[in-house]
Amino acid sequence: MSNILKIKNFFTLNETTAYLSNELEEPVSLATLYQLIADRQLTLSVRLINQAYALKGQIFECEDGDLVEFKTELTTGEALETSHFDYVTDDNSLPISSDRQFVFDNKAHIVDGMWDLAMLGEESRRVEHLYQNEVNGLKPLLTDIWGFYLKQGEIFCRLITKSQQKINEIQDDIASGLEFWADQRDLTVDQFMSFVEECWEELSEDEIQALELFSYLTNLPDDSLAFFEDSRSLEENDVQLVIKTSEIKRLLRSLDVGSDIAPQEAKQPARRAYTRNNDKQTRRKNKTQARYSAWQKKARELKKKHPNKSKTWIAEQIAKLPIAEGRSVDTIRKNIQI
Repeated sequence: MSNILKIKNFFTLNETTAYLSNELEEPVSLATLYQLIADRQLTLSVRLINQAYALKGQIFECEDGDLVEFKTELTTGEALETSHFDYVTDDNSLPISSDRQFVFDNKAHIVDGMWDLAMLGEESRRVEHLYQNEVNGLKPLLTDIWGFYLKQGEIFCRLITKSQQKINEIQDDIASGLEFWADQRDLTVDQFMSFVEECWEELSEDEIQALELFSYLTNLPDDSLAFFEDSRSLEENDVQLVIKTSEIKRLLRSLDVGSDIAPQEAKQPARRAYTRNNDKQTRRKNKTQARYSAWQKKARELKKKHPNKSKTWIAEQIAKLPIAEGRSVDTIRKNIQI
């Protein structure tokens, strides 16, 4: 085995094919690499040349609504002195499969360095697309899981990007909301804000709640997920596709001993949090869909009665009702279409 493996941490894909072709004394193509990666027999990694934004967390074997024990810090994997329990909800998790959830800490993180493709979401389709392009094959269909997932050990991240559209929507909601409440008192927005400062005690409960919401939206931190959306591609994050040196060594060792390549696990390890119950899973899925349908129905009713009111205001009204089931205004706002 060449000494170059002792000093290089990774190889580009072209360097990998050239190196393997030389070591094996037979041609190794990009198509072969992509096929091994798609079959989970070789791990493809990415170098984030520039920093990227991501949701960051871990994967648990659980369902929406389960109580999960956290034994390590969610975004670093460091062991906690004392474990703690928390519920997995649609506010802090995303489904990976019928019995696994990606649980995150509900803020945008900056990530860099080397990460492995987790092959859980759209990254698996991207690899299949690269392979089919090399062999002039068919375009792969969409996967069931959205988003691009990377991993370092037990820590996973889902790539996101700052959305100017979401920023504009929040700003428009604040502006239209202030205009609505100012209009209720036949005032301009500036006059209404002066009135608020001078006569706070004269405001109605609805006005106070609306102003508190506008203040919350105005003061959202830069890492708030309200400003972000899923990355549309790996390439928009300035990544370099590479194969780690350790993966090349593993491949060559397996060939030296005459055995098959040790396949990578198709299913990533997840921490067990409950005993599988298909009936419970079905009930929870139906309950979630029913909740969203109730929100949507009420949102349309409110919009019909109050056409000039903002989406945020409508979400705020729904949050006061029993159908909200304790969900936040932001969660309701994201799951209604008006």
